[in-house]
Amino acid sequence: MARNERSARHLRWTAAETATLRREWSQVQMKHLRQLLPGRSLVAIRKRAQKLGLGNSQTQGMLSVYALAQRFGLARATMHKVLERAGVRLARQHPCGGTIESRRKFWKLYADLDDARAAFERWEREETAEFAAQRLGASGRTLRLRALSAGLVTFGAPARLLPEQWDELAAPKRARRTGAALQRRKDREAA
Repeated sequence: MARNERSARHLRWTAAETATLRREWSQVQMKHLRQLLPGRSLVAIRKRAQKLGLGNSQTQGMLSVYALAQRFGLARATMHKVLERAGVRLARQHPCGGTIESRRKFWKLYADLDDARAAFERWEREETAEFAAQRLGASGRTLRLRALSAGLVTFGAPARLLPEQWDELAAPKRARRTGAALQRRKDREAA
């Protein structure tokens, strides 16, 4: 009998759980919502939200690319490129609420805030080939060519890498230059 009571209790939503679901549905991601509603599965949460008419769960807890761009102080197109480059999952939604995939321009794009924050922080740390060349005292063209040959960037795309990656690309040239200078110095001293 205790088992039937437990299963019956799990089928009924309390007023507090329903209020939490209504309040947090469009604000937080599904994983955080599940933490707020312990004992409820993702399927149960989605079904209850659908029954309450809370909207589509595909973009639930996500922000539009436009809102993310405003939050991080970027242009919408730049934010979109930052997200795509980092491989962040983008959800598309028609302004009327539909979620069928389409290539039409009036579909809104949504991304998870935590994923967008991580992509933006990485993008902030990255530097261009020209900036890295100035910092390292090397040629920007040479660094770009080394990044292309290493497969870190694609032809025609902006060459933005982390400073550590530029250091690794510049290290062989600096080591050869240093080795050659040491060899010349040894040759001069021997003569």
